[in-house]
Amino acid sequence: MADGTLNALKWGALVLMILDHANKWLWHGQVAWVFALGRLVAPTFFFILAYNLSRPGDAKGRLQRTAVRLAAAAAVASVPFAALNGSRWPGNVLWLLFAGVLVLMGWRAGTWWGRAFALLAFVVGGAWGEYFWPGLLTFLAAFGYCRRPTAWRLALLALATATLTPINGGWWAMASIPLILGAAQLRVTAPRGQWVFYVAYPGHLACLWAVLNAGTAS
Repeated sequence: MADGTLNALKWGALVLMILDHANKWLWHGQVAWVFALGRLVAPTFFFILAYNLSRPGDAKGRLQRTAVRLAAAAAVASVPFAALNGSRWPGNVLWLLFAGVLVLMGWRAGTWWGRAFALLAFVVGGAWGEYFWPGLLTFLAAFGYCRRPTAWRLALLALATATLTPINGGWWAMASIPLILGAAQLRVTAPRGQWVFYVAYPGHLACLWAVLNAGTAS
């Protein structure tokens, strides 16, 4: 996939995420089309991160840097996310992606303790992070497909994405598969915005929290 196209996917998913969260917490889920399109956000972001992590080069360093960034952004986002949900559980989706990166790091070690660490990260991360084990499976399946895009790995990605259905309450997440495959055929120019997601995710949650608090106070 062309870098500009991947960036365009990221910006589009970011806009949909903000709209979806506004619909959830400000508009009480009443905008049906926003809810439907919002189900594409998580699997699309899972794919984007998986694609970037699967690039050739310094895999170990890339995984470590990504894990640090995800942990930092997840920690900051935890305060407004818990306040909006009224609960500390589940943790926000960045904790889930952090766990997914830990799984890849442990598995990459190729040792028994590395595999044990990967299993532990999968079990604990899937119990804690938003989208739970289906989300982790979707991210890991996307990584496997990006590493080696074969038909059966695409089928595994589709199957993993389908497991999000009970959480999403519908099949809209499956539309991310043709969206990604279709985007791969395009060449689009879009700015990278390397840090935008790590800043925008906790930032927009904090803004939504502030708007809700202002509405309550008034």
